[in-house]
Amino acid sequence: MPDFNFVCSYFPCISDFLAILNDNIKTETLVDKKNIQLFNRCFFSDHEGIKFLTVPVKKISGKKNFTSIEIDYSTSWKKIHFNAIKSAYGKTPYFSFYEDALRNIYKKNHNKLFELNIVTFEFIYDSLGLNRTERHVLYRKELKIPEYINHFGIKITEFYHLSILEFLFRFGPAGIFEIFI
Repeated sequence: MPDFNFVCSYFPCISDFLAILNDNIKTETLVDKKNIQLFNRCFFSDHEGIKFLTVPVKKISGKKNFTSIEIDYSTSWKKIHFNAIKSAYGKTPYFSFYEDALRNIYKKNHNKLFELNIVTFEFIYDSLGLNRTERHVLYRKELKIPEYINHFGIKITEFYHLSILEFLFRFGPAGIFEIFI
């Protein structure tokens, strides 16, 4: 597993991903039950609007180092997450290109949230065709879309909070760079 020097979230939102690529990254490594949601939750859109998926974690008491947060497997959250993502994006133009790799993420039990988040980050990085050994400095251009309408025809006003999966599955790797960078 690569040695990343940042705290990444579960399928990060587009604004966090761009910040990571620009080295404007989160450096907080201590988490508690109040701020864990920054790291174990991702937002997506479906036919009803914005929804979120949360990776369950074992009880946190006090502040803990992010790398020590354990995932709770007492529920079938992996199946629920994969099915929710497939339901939301299964008919988008690029989902089928990434479905098997996404399914493989959910086949493995990662003990720590940090490990899972690194795997989801690597999935996004690789899907965008970015070289992990090179530093990528990217600047957000003026948005080419004044508002965002998801593939179900629903207007989403806070689309910068949506997971980068939304844009990868809908626009493909090249399309993301045309819109946001």
